[in-house]
Amino acid sequence: MSKVLIVVDMQNDFIDGALGTKEAEAIVGRVVEKIIGYEGIVIFTRDTHSEAYLSTQEGRNLPVVHCIEVRIRVDASCCAGVTPESHNNALDAMEMCQIDIRGL
Repeated sequence: MSKVLIVVDMQNDFIDGALGTKEAEAIVGRVVEKIIGYEGIVIFTRDTHSEAYLSTQEGRNLPVVHCIEVRIRVDASCCAGVTPESHNNALDAMEMCQIDIRGL
């Protein structure tokens, strides 16, 4: 079985652009080291948006025009954490990242 590293949204808009933060800028070097040293498959996501971004689900919840992206859904009834509390914490964190949580 191959190991896979998924690098999510490591792009200017989230580092030093419209949604960037000093915390995001601070992790860039560590992320680069992780990618370079990773022995397995590395997959990168790229957040993209159309001109209709502000009328999308994310645009209504995060009205900052930045790269325009696809809807991500998680079926909460098909995943679990080590404890019910850790599962709920993970779902809450995903929801804060504009992930559509279903199946509760």
